[in-house]
Amino acid sequence: MKREIPLIASVLIVTAMVLLCVIVFQVVLLAFSGPAVGLTRFSLLLLQMLQQVAMMVGVVLSSLVLREKMKPALLLSRPNSWVSCLVVVLMMMLFIPVMNCMESYGEMFRLPAFLSGLESLLRTLEDAARQTLETMLKTDSVGGLLINVLVIALGAALSEELIFRGILLHLFRKHWSVHVAVWVSAIAFSAIHFQIYGFVPRMLMGALFGYLAVWSGSLLLPVVAHFTNNACVVVAEYVLGEDSDKVFSEPFMGDYWWLMVLMTLAALCLLTWVQRLNARR
Repeated sequence: MKREIPLIASVLIVTAMVLLCVIVFQVVLLAFSGPAVGLTRFSLLLLQMLQQVAMMVGVVLSSLVLREKMKPALLLSRPNSWVSCLVVVLMMMLFIPVMNCMESYGEMFRLPAFLSGLESLLRTLEDAARQTLETMLKTDSVGGLLINVLVIALGAALSEELIFRGILLHLFRKHWSVHVAVWVSAIAFSAIHFQIYGFVPRMLMGALFGYLAVWSGSLLLPVVAHFTNNACVVVAEYVLGEDSDKVFSEPFMGDYWWLMVLMTLAALCLLTWVQRLNARR
């Protein structure tokens, strides 16, 4: 019989394998490009793509080290209907303004005065992450837009879902109830982005992806949902520029708050529909 590996040890193995692969891929990049790689849009996208590939390789290697059957562990064995995928896309497009509003409210949050130094550090990290993303998103060509969709939207969706709704959710469910497993993976998903003011909406989004994975028994629906969210950000930045966040949040925080409530209710109805579609299967 296969000896059961403790949960903490399993999580540490997954983390170590993913980090090891990321470091190895970065070393290879530096070996071929030299140390003087500037932070241009091209270099950031290339680094992002290599990190995504490294993360996916790390997940596969960790599943082999843990001797987990890859298809069930990574939720790759069940297909899903195109109707469910379409409903998930519509649901995410309705949820995006709600998430943006929550993030805008989160930015108004202030820590107590004695933690002002920590707050200053968190805001600096948040601004740096936002500046890096804006550099990668900045393009005025259709080709650049397609590259952003592939790397920032699809690549991030695939790599992050393999980790958080794939191997980690699988490990958590072996030791905890479904709800605890979903929410712990959602907290880890939000924490790994190191953006404290968007922590709550990103955690809720991670929980949504987790329940989609549990209900469908497949990574397809959370990947579709994650990709839709990222792709909307990419396209909105291309069309509207740096004011895209304000366009999708400010109106719903003012006179049109009732529209956000209606969109939230409609999105929840679609979420219920997805659950019923997959329960029927």
